[in-house]
Amino acid sequence: MYVKVQDRRDVVRDSTTKAVLNIDNDGLAAYKARRQREQTMDNIIIEVQELKSDISDIKQLLSKYLENK
Repeated sequence: MYVKVQDRRDVVRDSTTKAVLNIDNDGLAAYKARRQREQTMDNIIIEVQELKSDISDIKQLLSKYLENK
């Protein structure tokens, strides 16, 4: 059985274990969405860095080709 914690709407206390449990499902959903956006952004940044490196390699190869021509 859960008991409401005084002055808190987002947590309850388990009467058996005395554990305080967060019941804020909206907050959890917002956290998961934010974490997913951050992960997506991190992946995009990695891909852009890889593309920059590839372009740099292509430029070097092109320069070497044009020097030897």
